[in-house]
Amino acid sequence: MKNTIHFKEMKPVPDEKWILHRLGYKKGVTTIDKEHQQLIEKGMQKGLEICKPQGLMRRLTITARDEEKIQLETGDVFYSKHVANILTDSKEIIIMGSTVGSEISRCISTEITEGEIILGLIMDAMASQLADKGLEWMLWNLAIGLSKENKGVTKHRCSPGNADFPISYQKTIYDLIEMDKLDVTLTQSSILIPEKSVIGVAGVVDSL
Repeated sequence: MKNTIHFKEMKPVPDEKWILHRLGYKKGVTTIDKEHQQLIEKGMQKGLEICKPQGLMRRLTITARDEEKIQLETGDVFYSKHVANILTDSKEIIIMGSTVGSEISRCISTEITEGEIILGLIMDAMASQLADKGLEWMLWNLAIGLSKENKGVTKHRCSPGNADFPISYQKTIYDLIEMDKLDVTLTQSSILIPEKSVIGVAGVVDSL
């Protein structure tokens, strides 16, 4: 069993194309004038300044598996064909959580309330992506260390609530990585607060 790693100052890199897609931009169909391009850049910059990405990550041994589920060394079982498929070649699972903090949600709400709806939506898309990119950032850092063991990470990952991986597993992972250390709470319906927080799983694989 590995200890949980706390990444206190993550630096995920935002993807403007993804943010534009989230805002409804379609290449070859939607045009962006100079005024809106400046607004997008302003929203992204403001979001970067306000968001405080942090994350937690833990490696656990997979002790049993079949095509529909995996069991962890803690005794917890994830019933999900999708997760089992991602971890087909993995002897270890990576469980992780990322957040950009609560301040950004308050700022988004303020912008929208004051009539800056587009700016607020840009900041919202930016914050959502940074939280998700936080998981990628942690996996990238882990992969660097794993290379010394001739190992790597799975190409794909999954979050509770996606595919056939029930959102209720957010509590299992939340408790295992002690996500309360990031000032993140969990509602009875397994929703993370602050809103711009995300949980995910991936696997450790042997390098080819």
